[in-house]
Amino acid sequence: MLNVLSSALSSDLPLHPAIVHLPIGLSVVLPPVLIALAVLWYRERADRAAWAIGAVLSVMLAVSSYVATETGEEDEERVEEVVPEDAIHEHEEAAEAFLVLSGVVAALSAAALIIPGRKFALIAAGLSSAVSLTLPLQALVVGHAGGELVYVHNAASVHAGAPGAGGEAGAGGEAGEASEAGAVGEARGRLEGDDD
Repeated sequence: MLNVLSSALSSDLPLHPAIVHLPIGLSVVLPPVLIALAVLWYRERADRAAWAIGAVLSVMLAVSSYVATETGEEDEERVEEVVPEDAIHEHEEAAEAFLVLSGVVAALSAAALIIPGRKFALIAAGLSSAVSLTLPLQALVVGHAGGELVYVHNAASVHAGAPGAGGEAGAGGEAGEASEAGAVGEARGRLEGDDD
């Protein structure tokens, strides 16, 4: 495990594709957790301290969204070489909207912990829960736009020469095609040799 982590950190491959999965996962998990905690708190089956779980998850989402946005911006200059500007802009705008939403959820969740009085704290918890329902949909919009960058516009090709990326020209380049053709030829040769 440490070898994989060390390799990932020393690689020339971008961090953005690895980082983005944390906010995506949290955006799906967070709404039902916040709603359940708010309902339990409202029905007095849990107290404000239990809400801290939701607040911590909300802050984790906001921080991981910020890191994902920053790593995406770091990668933007390289990707601009092969991807149309409007496609990058669409992904970037969707990511910024997700970042704002995650920040609002985190702020409301934290407010529910510190606002004096049960009534206003529960209102903040309810608002946080309601806004969190927008997160999975916005994550889908961001992820779809990011997927188009990679799979439609071939954004990953700018990293094709990075160690572990599958050849100097990458999977879509001449070296990758030659390597694939060689592997297919070898497999055919072994199969034909086995028939003798």
